[in-house]
Amino acid sequence: MTEVRRSKRLAHSAPDPIDASVPPAKRVRKSPVKKPSEPAKPVLKVGDTVEDVELKNEKDESVHVLELVKEKGAVFFMFPRANTPGCTKQACGFRDHHEEFTAAGYNVFALAQDAPKSLTTWQTGQKLPYTLLSDKTHALIGQFGSSKDGKKKIQRSHVIVAKGGVVADIQAKVTPQESVDKALAFCKKDTTPEA
Repeated sequence: MTEVRRSKRLAHSAPDPIDASVPPAKRVRKSPVKKPSEPAKPVLKVGDTVEDVELKNEKDESVHVLELVKEKGAVFFMFPRANTPGCTKQACGFRDHHEEFTAAGYNVFALAQDAPKSLTTWQTGQKLPYTLLSDKTHALIGQFGSSKDGKKKIQRSHVIVAKGGVVADIQAKVTPQESVDKALAFCKKDTTPEA
């Protein structure tokens, strides 16, 4: 009696068998229901104003982007992943020229999707003197046009934002050394008095 009940229960819970008479090419599979996604925000261009977003710094403290550019300009450099060879080269290049950037009126910010704890470890190990920002959702990285593969990866790039929040320069698909050299050249030129 118990065996009969169990077999009836299993029969009701078992999936429908595949009809072998229907060729595989004509079998219809239900596609998963897709949830509506947020509309993509437009990528900023030179002359546009950065939209204020809240991010976490390497200390896991909340920071607002427009507060970062209220008093000085900023160089935001983006990289695929902290503590990897190319990214470390880029970060150390900005470290080695940090005083030149600040003298030109620009703060430097590393911008990545890494967690704050990973960024702290990297900052300490490489003695990086600037703030590292965690942007897991690509709230700012996406504005800068540096998101890749549906926000799973980051394109190495940098964006220079003038004091107040207006985008002054965008450099995408740069090598680690190009990123540092081009950003420094732009910042120095921007502060050079015209003859």
